[in-house]
Amino acid sequence: MAAPAAEEGNSATIDRILQPGHKFRNLNPFWVLGIAPTTAKDELKSATAGSYDTLTSTSGAYAEFQRMVAEATAVVTRTQRKKLKAAKRERRAPSPFDVDTALQIEICNRIADAQAEAVVAKQMHEAELAARKEREEAKKRKRKAEAAFKEEWEKDRESRVSSWRKFKKRKKKLRGRKETPVMPSMVAPPAP
Repeated sequence: MAAPAAEEGNSATIDRILQPGHKFRNLNPFWVLGIAPTTAKDELKSATAGSYDTLTSTSGAYAEFQRMVAEATAVVTRTQRKKLKAAKRERRAPSPFDVDTALQIEICNRIADAQAEAVVAKQMHEAELAARKEREEAKKRKRKAEAAFKEEWEKDRESRVSSWRKFKKRKKKLRGRKETPVMPSMVAPPAP
């Protein structure tokens, strides 16, 4: 099984980091493993197996991590060359440059950037899904309103038709009569 091998690897990493004289002697092992400090002892095995499963999954996480490491190495190497050239130009001794620390910082920055991009992409995807759902609900409400209007229109049809018929009859009766003109004296005077 692969999980025990991952557990042994994690244990070896912690032992290596915590060995006497190592500069990260006081590094939090929970932070190294990426688990909460409140994790119970019996849950540690499954928590660290999750990291192993993540890296060995078919999603390409391991390859992506290796790509980030390669990019970070290239950046650190360029930075180191620039510092050496600058020291040579200024005719001074080059300042010490801790490649390992710079590499770890660059890798952490790249991982953090990738995670931030993933979070933003997830938020955008969720926002897009919410907007799509809202548009679909708006369409449903519109169809429902149109159906209700059509139903009311059909219910009210007979009254509209009878009203129109009454109007036509009245119009026929009035057609033969002459309208009486309105006399100016009958119009009320304008209000002051």
